[in-house]
Amino acid sequence: MSEITQRANSSIRNHTLFAMTAAVVPVPVADIGAITAVEIDMIRALTKIYGLKWNENIGKQAVGIAAAATTGSGIWASLIKIFPGIGTVVGGAIQMTIAGAVCYAVGKAYQKHLETGGEVFNKDTFEEEMKKHIKEGKKVAKELKKGIKEVKYCHIINCESKKAIDVTDWRNDNGAELQTWDVTKKDNQSWLFKNVNETETIIRSKFNNKVLDVKDRDMSNNAIVQLWDDFGSDNQKWIIEDSGGYRYRIKSALSNKYLTSIVCDENTKIVLQDLVESDNQKWWLEWH
Repeated sequence: MSEITQRANSSIRNHTLFAMTAAVVPVPVADIGAITAVEIDMIRALTKIYGLKWNENIGKQAVGIAAAATTGSGIWASLIKIFPGIGTVVGGAIQMTIAGAVCYAVGKAYQKHLETGGEVFNKDTFEEEMKKHIKEGKKVAKELKKGIKEVKYCHIINCESKKAIDVTDWRNDNGAELQTWDVTKKDNQSWLFKNVNETETIIRSKFNNKVLDVKDRDMSNNAIVQLWDDFGSDNQKWIIEDSGGYRYRIKSALSNKYLTSIVCDENTKIVLQDLVESDNQKWWLEWH
């Protein structure tokens, strides 16, 4: 095995681990964006290892072909065979392994592309090469998974104030108010995201097990966001939107308005407002 091939194999394995780590994040938009970034970085690294000139379009083209191939019948059929149940609900551990297997297959297919000239992409050839390596990718991913710690909770940190959403005064009752506060990393600032379907999530407090809730199902601007027992209603469901740069917007499934931090009588409140281009509607998700 040549030195170039060894370096390429090592890079594919390392990026497979990075993709699996990204997939641990239990929010669909968050993990998809991070995994795509890992795959593009892997393609960049492989291009340089093989001494070819890199440009961003190469990575986007390869990842685009890989994404189309993965959702197409060929790769999907291969995934169903080695991951039973993938067509229904995908758990965190399985999702992590799938992310690793697909990233590995993308890397090996792109490596083959580089070794045969690295010029024009052929979608069918790329897809066939990915199919050859999916099963091998699963084995690699299962081996790497042993060293990955699954994350569960996160701090929701406002991009304008740099403060975290916090259960005011550690209240344990229905109707408990929320505020932003300096990051303390205590349980009243820790949140569990649980996906209820492909697009919607509930956000649960680690401290009191209650969930983010739009008070009185209010559809207007400045509707109050509070904590309440989980009833599974639309005013307790949220849609996470990627805002770029690892920032996210959190939208109410009930009103399509956005989680916003505002100052009211020298205190902060968490409310819903129409979309504006402002950092007080953008949030970092800091997983732990």
